[in-house]
Amino acid sequence: TLLPSNLKFKLFIIGSPGSDFGLSKTETDYYAGIVESAKQINDRVIFTGFVKNDQIPGFLAASDISVIPSLYEEPGALTIFENLAAGLPIVTTDSGGTPEYITNECAFIIRRDQDFVHNLSSTLRELIVSEEKRVAMGSAGYIHVQQFNYNKYYEDLLTILTR
Repeated sequence: TLLPSNLKFKLFIIGSPGSDFGLSKTETDYYAGIVESAKQINDRVIFTGFVKNDQIPGFLAASDISVIPSLYEEPGALTIFENLAAGLPIVTTDSGGTPEYITNECAFIIRRDQDFVHNLSSTLRELIVSEEKRVAMGSAGYIHVQQFNYNKYYEDLLTILTR
């Protein structure tokens, strides 16, 4: 691991080992790689397995930082909005539409390049040691996510349609 051994943290890895939104119990190669990598810090990692949607807020409430290292080009991940609404600072990647929904005030966007692992670990180190930064980013995210609501969507749609 690239994080110093003196840092105090616990890592929740939320999700099933398979695909199909928790319906498959077959472990993917990707998940097996995560399990293998986590052995270096085994006492600090908690694998939750599949978590139902209504249980997610409990995990978010128990967290200080959200890490969403997505490689998938998802257009708009609900996970981003859930974590912003929970007031968590986000560390994520430049994949898909994610950068369109966050700001530098509430999230770190890590490029998926040859320095990815180093940049991810240094960003996490910065957030783990700075409660002030975590709180400021979490508050900014909570304020930022308020603009994503049905009323604003409807108003924007009407504006576009009546041009």
